[in-house]
Amino acid sequence: MPAERGRGRARARRGGWDGRARRRGERWPDGSLRPAVEDLWGVGAVADVLARAGRSLSPEARAAVDAYRGVRGEELDALLACASGRELVAGGWEEDVRIAAEVGSSATVPVLVGGRFVDRAGRPLRA
Repeated sequence: MPAERGRGRARARRGGWDGRARRRGERWPDGSLRPAVEDLWGVGAVADVLARAGRSLSPEARAAVDAYRGVRGEELDALLACASGRELVAGGWEEDVRIAAEVGSSATVPVLVGGRFVDRAGRPLRA
């Protein structure tokens, strides 16, 4: 396990967060990297809140904020139009896309631990 990953887990167990938001990409059928614009928007939405709270942002986070602000107020339309959104709708997951477009609708941020989502205290989340 990389050292940084271990430190992140330790911080999470103590209830801390290192303040870094990360976005991940997806893959095209040929295995090449497909930028996941929805991840960029999501990181931008979180970073936007942090910036408005007076936190300083890295250049990368500021770029994510700019990307998010470009779709703010039209999140659902943007998600339905992007490659991942179209794939999800075609696979029967449109309701999930609609839920993903809800901004500020939950006070809980789930964390994936051991293949299940848990709250900050490590308790399993219930639907």
